[in-house]
Amino acid sequence: MKNTSAKLTARLINSGYGLKNGLFTFVMLAFKYIFLLSAVFCAVTLYTFVYSDFSGGGTVADAMYYALFSLGIAFSLCFYVLSSYTLKSEYIKTSVSDSDFEFFKFISLDIQLKIIYLHFLRFFRNIFLTAFYLSPAAATAVVTLYFLKDGIDRLIFPAVILLFAILLFSGIYFSFVSMQRLAFIDETVFLNPGLSVSQTLKKARQSTYGKCFSLAKFKLSFAIWFLLCIFIIPVFFVVPYYLRCISLYAKQAFGVKAPKPVAEKPVILMKPVKNTV
Repeated sequence: MKNTSAKLTARLINSGYGLKNGLFTFVMLAFKYIFLLSAVFCAVTLYTFVYSDFSGGGTVADAMYYALFSLGIAFSLCFYVLSSYTLKSEYIKTSVSDSDFEFFKFISLDIQLKIIYLHFLRFFRNIFLTAFYLSPAAATAVVTLYFLKDGIDRLIFPAVILLFAILLFSGIYFSFVSMQRLAFIDETVFLNPGLSVSQTLKKARQSTYGKCFSLAKFKLSFAIWFLLCIFIIPVFFVVPYYLRCISLYAKQAFGVKAPKPVAEKPVILMKPVKNTV
């Protein structure tokens, strides 16, 4: 499926669901960012409590505060991950079948734990890859700042700035491309719930094998859409449109075809007439 074909198909599917796309997306995004803000609030509160004068010097009350806010951070992040999975899984489900959106659905505990583990594993992998690709730019900045103390030639300084800019933007781009290797974790879990963690990772890698650059290019093509939604296009059109396109891309990557409706009895429009002549 070409990119233009995926985008056209996404518009047709979303138009069929009407306002349900925007409503479902709004509810799930609200849940996601409420849980994220809750985690940030608990982290800031815990940090403030630890480095403030309110601490009682290791009392039972202090331990209860530490445990309460630490659990708040952990559960908020877990619910954030599960909300993200629900959002993506519903889009991939409605892209491969004619089913409707489900705002609330039951997810078994083993699936939940697998989703949370895979999300955190992908998060730390992406952090490591970002640091790796940005390390040349960081090293250039450190060396430049060191030599700036003793002064640097005016002719060399623009070249150093240009080198830093090239390394920075190329590092950001290649780190973004490398992140696409495990971009379809949620879709893999939804389409193959019986796989183990290692099998899920292998399946997710296979779905994007040789497609990381094209997938990154496909996602970057929506940058203008998200910029325009600040002033012109409503965000509740852009986000469902983007999610639908990504789900269709994942559908094509996994080789999933939408089931065709089968009539219970064949409908005969015209009976063949035998030639008696």
